[in-house]
Amino acid sequence: MELMHVGELNGGKLLEPIVEKNGFRPLGKPNGKHILWCSPLNSVYGWIDWCKEEMPSWAEGKLIWKIVLNGSQKLYKINNYEDLADLAGKFPFAQDDTVVREFIFWQDVAREYDGIWLTPEGAEFTRFSLPLTLYGWDCETVVLFKCREIIARVESFVGKTR
Repeated sequence: MELMHVGELNGGKLLEPIVEKNGFRPLGKPNGKHILWCSPLNSVYGWIDWCKEEMPSWAEGKLIWKIVLNGSQKLYKINNYEDLADLAGKFPFAQDDTVVREFIFWQDVAREYDGIWLTPEGAEFTRFSLPLTLYGWDCETVVLFKCREIIARVESFVGKTR
């Protein structure tokens, strides 16, 4: 799989991501240092497309990196709401009954999977869903938790956004 990452890439060096505990405020996204957020290089609507439409300043003048995975990656694919519900059932985040949304314990997910692949269909079906939601992922996304083991190469950069 070939991915695109927009922005800094630790000076071109891969640093191992650290997925932090959800903590007091549970999140609908994994949180932590060096987590690598990407979109498939051939994505119809990926991160760079979302930025150009919604937040041009976020991507303006940033480097675009091509990242090639080695084929050994274990990605959890979310193609619909049921896939998200299955993931949450396997890695639930404990909370009280006053919370309307349900969350996922991302640290545990990162122990078992190398990353998450939210497909275009998955983004469509989970963006405004409840009680589980991936609101804020915004587009086809691949988030990587274990870079050193699964990335075959990083091609310095393939361009710069305008």
